[in-house]
Amino acid sequence: MKISRLALAGDGGWSDLAVDRLSQQANIIHGRARSGKSTVAQLVAQLLYGRTGSAWRREFGQTTPLVEGSLTIDVPHGGYVLRRHRDGSPTGRLTVAADHGAAVDSRTVQRLLGDASPRLLAQLYAVDFAEGPRVEELFAPDFARDFNALLKADDGESRCTDHRPDASTIRAQPNSRQLDALAARRDQVTEQLESRLAGRRRQSGDLQRQLAELEASLGQRRTRREQLLGELHRLQAELAGVTMRLRYFALEAAARRTAPGEHEKLQSQIEQLDAEIGRCRQTLADLQQREAVVRRELAESQSAGAASDVDSLADQRATLGVIERLLDDLDAETAQLARAVESDSRYDADAHARLSPVADMLRQQAYALCGQITEQERAFRRMQLQAEARQLTRAQTDLSEQLEQLLGQRQGLLHRMRLESQPVVLYPDAPADEHCRCEHHGRFVVDSEAMLLGRGDRVRGHDEARRAADELQQRMETLRGQIVEVDGEIAAGERQWNDWQRSRAGLLDAESVAQLKAELDEIESQIARHLACDCERPAAPPVDGWRASDVLAKLTDGRLVQVRGRHGDKPGEVVDRDGRTRSFEQLTPGERDQTYLAVTLALVASHAARGTHLPLVLDEPFLRQDAAAAAAMAGVLASFAASGRQTLVFTEDREAVRRFTSLGANLYAMDELRQQRSAIEPTQPAPVVDEVATTRVVRETVDETGPQLRVTGVWPASDAEQTVYYLTEDASMADFPVLGNDTASRFARLGIRTAGDLLRADPQAIADGLKHPTATAAVVALWQTHMRLMCFVPGVSLNDAQLLAACGIETPKQLADADLGELVALADAFLDSSRGTRFVSARKRYERNQFRTWQRAAADEIDRWRRSGAYSAWRTHRAAAPRIRQFTGAGQGEARRSPRTQQSDRTERKEIQRDTPRRTRRSEQTRSTRPLRFFLETSSPVVDAPSIGEKTSALLVEAGIRTVADLLACDPVSVADELSDRRITHEKLVAWQQQARLVCRIPELRGYGAQLLVACGFTEPKRISGADPTELARTITAYCRTKEGQRILRNSPAPTAAKVARWIERAAQRRSLDAA
Repeated sequence: MKISRLALAGDGGWSDLAVDRLSQQANIIHGRARSGKSTVAQLVAQLLYGRTGSAWRREFGQTTPLVEGSLTIDVPHGGYVLRRHRDGSPTGRLTVAADHGAAVDSRTVQRLLGDASPRLLAQLYAVDFAEGPRVEELFAPDFARDFNALLKADDGESRCTDHRPDASTIRAQPNSRQLDALAARRDQVTEQLESRLAGRRRQSGDLQRQLAELEASLGQRRTRREQLLGELHRLQAELAGVTMRLRYFALEAAARRTAPGEHEKLQSQIEQLDAEIGRCRQTLADLQQREAVVRRELAESQSAGAASDVDSLADQRATLGVIERLLDDLDAETAQLARAVESDSRYDADAHARLSPVADMLRQQAYALCGQITEQERAFRRMQLQAEARQLTRAQTDLSEQLEQLLGQRQGLLHRMRLESQPVVLYPDAPADEHCRCEHHGRFVVDSEAMLLGRGDRVRGHDEARRAADELQQRMETLRGQIVEVDGEIAAGERQWNDWQRSRAGLLDAESVAQLKAELDEIESQIARHLACDCERPAAPPVDGWRASDVLAKLTDGRLVQVRGRHGDKPGEVVDRDGRTRSFEQLTPGERDQTYLAVTLALVASHAARGTHLPLVLDEPFLRQDAAAAAAMAGVLASFAASGRQTLVFTEDREAVRRFTSLGANLYAMDELRQQRSAIEPTQPAPVVDEVATTRVVRETVDETGPQLRVTGVWPASDAEQTVYYLTEDASMADFPVLGNDTASRFARLGIRTAGDLLRADPQAIADGLKHPTATAAVVALWQTHMRLMCFVPGVSLNDAQLLAACGIETPKQLADADLGELVALADAFLDSSRGTRFVSARKRYERNQFRTWQRAAADEIDRWRRSGAYSAWRTHRAAAPRIRQFTGAGQGEARRSPRTQQSDRTERKEIQRDTPRRTRRSEQTRSTRPLRFFLETSSPVVDAPSIGEKTSALLVEAGIRTVADLLACDPVSVADELSDRRITHEKLVAWQQQARLVCRIPELRGYGAQLLVACGFTEPKRISGADPTELARTITAYCRTKEGQRILRNSPAPTAAKVARWIERAAQRRSLDAA
């Protein structure tokens, strides 16, 4: 049997899709997440093998939409078309038609499948790896019994039905002695083969361990080399910046007005002039002080009312005349007295009276003369002081003129020095708000490197830049030497690795092993011929070496070498290269998938060896495989299909697609198929079939345990798609089948017929009315949480609602107000936990842009939510919220099983903590290989900037600030005045600008990191790149303990020292703002 064509009818967001001319070998249908691959895979599985969506997909909301489609299958006697029609039932209506006009009935498809059990074939030929298939089921007694019965039925059909003796068919009875010899030889060859393989596996294991150690050593050296290269690139970037500054200085030096070397001469002249000016000023000060003294003495010598020189001389002459007369009188009295003495006459008693007036008058005139002489002396002193004052004035005038000349000379020298240090290029001023219309004028004045250099000391800046450049050159030379040394060590290690690999390849000795296998096959054929009956019976073709153990060894690169099934009470197990056994439960999820695929391929090959060839359908087989394992699995599947076994693989793994491309497999891209179908009409219409006479429902599906959920939301997104609500308030409870097929009837007994009825109901009353063992009030409240998010937030499916509830989101208002970074972090932590593994296939959906879209949609629906009766009911009955939290993130399936206990909560927290180091290591490995990302562009909407939410962005948009570029270019003071909001000050606007500038320029820096850095005073990438990691981490940690720091972190842990060190490292790899 071969599938030659498959087609899907367009519906809603779907466009028509068709895959023509499917190959008999490998057919790879690939596409991005949510492109509809699983929808096509489940269509094929249901039409061909009767498999519907699994119970796991229904329980956790992983079902795909039911679409109409068809399969065209070719068999030796003709072709058939299998179709699925939508008739309102969960599984649709299945029909079959023969394109060659033959009649069909209810057993047509079963006969095409060799009358095999549909359940058996669905389990074997249609594998959904997203479900996590259990390899134990392939070794279950029921499966083994059904499969062995299938093989025996195929053998019975191949036997000859004519037992009449014929010369051409008569055969001798088997010779027991020959059989014993052949069996002994078979055992001997088997033992030799196993012994040889075991010995080589041991040697290969030793080499593998040595290779692993060497690879670990090479990995360390390569890591060291990457670190050295990273440091070298950082230094090169820093040197480029220093070189740029030196280039500015060189350009300015070329434009200077003075000759080089004249600076010292000018400085010496200025120093000499300063000394002479100092002396001149000191002399002038002394003269001024002396003049003050002279002026004071002159003022003191100039008495009030003093006579002139002529009057003074006349007074002296008159005084002398009076004195002369008095002297004459005195002489007369003296002569008289002398006569009296000579005559010895008695002294006249009145002589004294006559002489006293004369003596007094004489003394008076003498004193008067003394005063006149004093006045004469004063006049002379005044003349001297006036002469000295005139001399001092002339001296001060001369010194002042000389000082002015010296100062003029000094000013000229200073101007020449300023011209030496001042470039010819003029620096622009800040733009005038009402006049300047330049787009980048303000940003250039603030951020331009040339402006920053022009404001500082250029001479000192030039010297510092030159020293920094020399130091960087020396450090780079040292790093280059270390890199050369590490490269030598890596080259030597790689040569050793290649030598050991060649030695390991030599151990395989494929020729000798092939000879033993050929001999073993020949002996098996001889034994089969001896055991054959008298009738004609063709020997069963070999399975081409598709033993489960061999396939597993290929898939795991020899790590696992043997698969063992159940033996009594002992469960199945695998054996690794060291001979250790591990049960299926001890295998990792990826190893379990590899084991399941190995056993599946072996069973399918065994079935095909009996002549039954059925298509193998694999959905996401690479889901849990790394790149190397995916490439190995792709090679095995291509080899398996190369022998004519049709295999359909549905995947989104790019590494597997690249591997299939290199192997020449047939590849079909979902997006291209849709574009082709939407761009052109089908050129080959389907064959005209008389369905009236030949078409009928031929069988029911294998699995009918419950209806598929309409609200799971895996319809592909489209840019032209209108707003979609995956559930509405008027939707029937049958669209939310939480209790299975009878969900609607159970709720109808309580008067609950629509989703809106349940949203407005009391959870406790509903739980009491349902009387279901698992439907407690907390579980009902959890259902209401999911329904609230789906009814009032467009684009939120059941999966999305379960994830948001796991992150603590219960209402549209909470979703709109949640911190985007914290919400993304919580979602990542939940997806990495044990409970989040069921969402692994849709993980790529839950990215930052998706959460932002939901937040904006929720913000638009807040008014409708608050006006609804569901809001009033939630406010009334939200006392049940504490009980809901124990189910938050558990999902609908877990809520149905049993309430969570405190012990299970503690266990899960331990699992998350234990998973954290592994996630950190994975993130570190990924970070070292992926390109650097910038989380903000200048063209981004302003709402994406740090610290700015929806409400604030709305205010900024009203002020004309729509993008990050507008925010960086605005004037904070004028914007704050225009907004007139006391919460938005110009200081806060400046901080927002600094935060946005950091996120735009520094790679891998998120908004909260920029907020912390700006709050700690680190506003420029250059300063951050030069900071000490330990000191910066200490500063940030201290700030995080404050109330403002806690507000930024929002209960998240403070950044570690390693993360702060990465910020510093990334700051050295900054880009310019124009490049953002």
